[in-house]
Amino acid sequence: MRYWVLLLLGSFIFNSCGYKQPKEGEATYSKRAIHIISNAGEPYLDSSFLASPLIHGVMLNDEGDSLHVMVVGRYCNTDRLEIYPFASFQIIDGDTKMDIVLAFPQRVELKVYPDMDFQEFVIQNNAAKVLIDQYFSNYKGQGMTRVVNWNNAGMAANMIEEFMKPKNI
Repeated sequence: MRYWVLLLLGSFIFNSCGYKQPKEGEATYSKRAIHIISNAGEPYLDSSFLASPLIHGVMLNDEGDSLHVMVVGRYCNTDRLEIYPFASFQIIDGDTKMDIVLAFPQRVELKVYPDMDFQEFVIQNNAAKVLIDQYFSNYKGQGMTRVVNWNNAGMAANMIEEFMKPKNI
């Protein structure tokens, strides 16, 4: 019952323009490609029972490392998508920490919400923030992971910039 309510709320908040199986695409930030792994409504990473309410992409740097980016928006079968990072957080899974950037799409027709900073997002759309938090706290099973260290747009943009900087100079 609990997951059913979460999924209904997720599909209401993060609808996907009616596409059930979108083609793989790319999103970009500062002309860097983010490879889309899954769309809203599809499983996130190794979760086989709980569909993600967000578009999941991975940004790759020159060293081959990856940074996970979750996009709050409609996915209408596009190949490229400019993003606006507005928050970041970490998922703790045992001893492993994974950084996640939360972003809005820049294409107007793909927006669910207008661009805003994290504080504004939480005040105006607290149910969406709670849904994101609950999803990532339970995508591997109830209480198997924890969501910590929510940060604002400036911290999310800095995280991307630091991630993209060449490390071997």
